[in-house]
Amino acid sequence: MTPLRSTLALIGALCALALLSACNILGPVMYFAAGPPDVEARYEINDADTAVIFVDDRRSAVPTRSARRTIGVTAEREMLANEAVGDMIRTADVMAVVAREDYSTPLGIAEVGQAVGADVVVYATIDAFTISPDGQSLAPKGIMRVKIIRSEDSERLWPVDNKLGASVEVALARRTGPAPRDPAELARVERELAEAMGDQLARLFYTYSQDSSKTRVGETAYTGSN
Repeated sequence: MTPLRSTLALIGALCALALLSACNILGPVMYFAAGPPDVEARYEINDADTAVIFVDDRRSAVPTRSARRTIGVTAEREMLANEAVGDMIRTADVMAVVAREDYSTPLGIAEVGQAVGADVVVYATIDAFTISPDGQSLAPKGIMRVKIIRSEDSERLWPVDNKLGASVEVALARRTGPAPRDPAELARVERELAEAMGDQLARLFYTYSQDSSKTRVGETAYTGSN
């Protein structure tokens, strides 16, 4: 090999090495520029189906009817805004039906759906809704189990492997100072938690960005199975 060719080969090898090193650096840079990956929907509701959100609180964990309504209305609004469903029945219509039922013989989930004319019911039963774990500190937290039931035949469409429903936990950031005693301040915190739970309920059914500006201060987590 001539000296000129040797020199050119050496230059080529050095350039290739430089490009490889640049790629190793560029990878993380491109990741940070693009942001974290999107969170995929856990279940996609058929666009042709009319859905309704049924927030059930048989344990009376949610302190007020207004807060329970806020969970459903928030989820309803977010699902429509993010095109997670073609059409929805109002949460208020479901609450009106449930308010008329006999407490000792409650309607089945599918029966509630049929009563309001929905094809599928997004059913969320509340397991916990607490503002303070010890009556002193302020650490709002909610837990619900979610499933989708077809009104026509009571079939559970999601999650298929868990009849109790997928568990969803929402915890707002722990705050300094004692839990609120003032009724207006307490109502504000309850509303904030209810809205966060509604947001997370809706997000089960559409793909969203992890760094979305709609993410609330605190932490939301899906802990169920598909």
